[in-house]
Amino acid sequence: MEIDSGSYDVEVVPEAGGDAVISATLALDDETDYTVLAVGMLSDIEPLVLTDDRPSIDDDSSRVRFVHTAPDAPAVDIVADGATLFEEITFGASTEFATVESGRHDIDVRPNGSDDVALNRPGIKFDGATAYTVLATGTLAGETLDATVAADYVWAEADDRVAPA
Repeated sequence: MEIDSGSYDVEVVPEAGGDAVISATLALDDETDYTVLAVGMLSDIEPLVLTDDRPSIDDDSSRVRFVHTAPDAPAVDIVADGATLFEEITFGASTEFATVESGRHDIDVRPNGSDDVALNRPGIKFDGATAYTVLATGTLAGETLDATVAADYVWAEADDRVAPA
């Protein structure tokens, strides 16, 4: 959504109601795109504010970034089709966007420096001219480790503009 720059007091309230689990003030700049995530265990949940750059993307390319939101997981490496895409991402950290060929990719999440695969997501489809955020979610202890893939925006080459995904 589009909002004016400034400081905003925000709260995250459980869907069922009750007290806010996050109360924070976010300082947002003009002409800047953001993604705001709630990360952590419920006892220490907090907002993670990411600044989104939105450059043009070729029709045969995709842009991908990774955000580590699994609170009890160690630092990880992200491997796409056998090649390391990102290294040593710690909880609460995000990578810059990397450019990959559009199409299907096998993505592995591995403990930093290890060949062991903690999570494998085969055949993730990345459309051309589209940017994606891949989030590590869940917990190791709860055996709920997973990944969520969210399309951020589509580059409309004909209009030289960004469109929501």
